[in-house]
Amino acid sequence: MNKSIETKKYIIDSANELFYINGYNCTGFGAIEEKTGLSRGNITYHFKNKKNIIQEIVNLRLERINKTFHECDKNSKNSKESIDNSISIIENDFDSFSKKKFSKLSE
Repeated sequence: MNKSIETKKYIIDSANELFYINGYNCTGFGAIEEKTGLSRGNITYHFKNKKNIIQEIVNLRLERINKTFHECDKNSKNSKESIDNSISIIENDFDSFSKKKFSKLSE
């Protein structure tokens, strides 16, 4: 993986954690700079603004959800099992969120 892609993933993971802990509106660009140790210029090379970062985070989350549900459906024997497995995934995600467990998006 090239350095540019690694840097972009690092920014995404760092911003995602800050948004998770502090909320999107309470996380300034300066906090992202501080968390990553990168300059504003380096961050804006990859993302024009904070809105672009959150858009990428949302896209990654949706991709992860779609992939998980697709795998769940593919590995289920019937519709009921697929629905039960999907509910289990949602419950586990909610449990992790309510316990403030944080996971990286870029893995």
